[in-house]
Amino acid sequence: ERWSDETVTWLTSIVFGDDSMMDEPTEELFQRWSLSHIIAISGSNITLIITIVFLLLVKGNIVTKERAQTLLILFLPFYGILAGGEPSVWRAV
Repeated sequence: ERWSDETVTWLTSIVFGDDSMMDEPTEELFQRWSLSHIIAISGSNITLIITIVFLLLVKGNIVTKERAQTLLILFLPFYGILAGGEPSVWRAV
């Protein structure tokens, strides 16, 4: 099943911190309500992503806990690059 353009925009904003596809009124709404931190890459975003991937790998019996931890530690630098490589991203990674 294909995701709607709105869903792709939200996922891209939350996972990669890229709000370029978000329309102007929505972006202004986030700023007015002081919610911009939700779409900014932070430690909580990365924790959420890492937790989901870890659980999928371990609970799905794909790899052991130790192997999942190793894979995720190796993945984090690549995520930093994918998310734009800003200092705030590296600090969160």
